Amino acid sequence: MKHPGDEFAMIFKILIVEVLLGMSPVGFFDGPRDKPALWNGSWASSRIATSSDLTGSTVILWNNARGDGVNNARFHRFTDDEAFSYSLRYLAGCTGIVIVSKEAVYLAHYWESISFNQDLETDPNNPDEPPKTRYKTQDNAFRYTVTRALRKGIRKNGVVEQDSLQAHAHEMDDDSLHGFLMIPQTGSSDVGIGPEDPYRKYWEMLKEEVGKILPRLDPIANPDRWHEYRCAPAQTEENIGDFRPLKHTARGRLSEDGSMEWE
Repeated sequence: MKHPGDEFAMIFKILIVEVLLGMSPVGFFDGPRDKPALWNGSWASSRIATSSDLTGSTVILWNNARGDGVNNARFHRFTDDEAFSYSLRYLAGCTGIVIVSKEAVYLAHYWESISFNQDLETDPNNPDEPPKTRYKTQDNAFRYTVTRALRKGIRKNGVVEQDSLQAHAHEMDDDSLHGFLMIPQTGSSDVGIGPEDPYRKYWEMLKEEVGKILPRLDPIANPDRWHEYRCAPAQTEENIGDFRPLKHTARGRLSEDGSMEWE
């Protein structure tokens, strides 16, 4: 039996992939929830904003005052018939998540170099010391920058870097709820192609944490409510170490099985 929100979610399935890939801006409209035809295709197609309807999109990608990347998450409740657009960039190795229902959407961008495979950093106050990771272990980094942030959010210097999913869960929890992950096909590598499915442990932890906050998205009880899409940076030869055009542009499209087809 289909969930009542399945048709709606399938429409968003296309939109969300475009948003995650940073393609042409796609807007989301709210609508008259009391009308029976709310979720039919004709209503939805008339409510979808095209790139010509939008003057720009809010990029879910932030840097701090030092220019370092920081994870970012936004919650948006659908109100009125107003178009809005979000986009993600720098998806060469990062992870994107979208949680959406007919009531609201929650989008987040998680840097690979922060939450999944920490970079070594030089302490600006002690430049002669050897570089080290920001967090003692990778598990600590993931817990603080992803799972803890989903519950409590992150605010620094008065600026909200990540909205709390838990704080807004009651505003979006209904039977149309679905979760979408855009994940890298391969992991980090200095030369050539990195390992496949590199951060499965953390992706499963991410889904489990969301499921604790929104039980409808429990990945064990309701696996069909989760959808994963893999992306890989376009490349010319496997031995090229830095092929990352997805930092700035979308160079491919998803095929029906969720893999990438490059232009």
